Amino acid sequence: MPILLLVVFFQLAVDSTIRHVHSPFGLLVTLTFGSGFLSALFLNDTIALILTPLVVGVTKLLKLNSVPYLLALAGATNLGSVATLSGNPQNILIGSFSGISYLDFAKALTPIAFFESGDSGRLAVVFISASAIAASLLASRTTPLPRFQALAN
Repeated sequence: MPILLLVVFFQLAVDSTIRHVHSPFGLLVTLTFGSGFLSALFLNDTIALILTPLVVGVTKLLKLNSVPYLLALAGATNLGSVATLSGNPQNILIGSFSGISYLDFAKALTPIAFFESGDSGRLAVVFISASAIAASLLASRTTPLPRFQALAN
């Protein structure tokens, strides 16, 4: 029964995401800031593991290349985890050994995490742009690309 609930949850999450996001760039922005925010509240590894099937499902359904969205997810979860003591295990150790409060840590590092999470989205935009340029260049070729043959031993 719990596995069935998990499947239903992911299907509802995919449907909700598709209903509210209207462009590939909108999906990228939502994913970047959403996963960054969630990884500030929970361990970043957990968010990456939970959201990966969601990202793959949404991109497959929308017939998009999942690589830039997975790169954005990986970058944003790492950068978002910088913001709080609960974001990653290293921060938990820093907080416990230094005695710094959760709120003081968050006040100092949340602006940095927020600013840097935009870098993750920019990386994915560069990947999407480069892929589009390469696809258009390949489409405009009149001669076919050479086929590579395996080297015989």
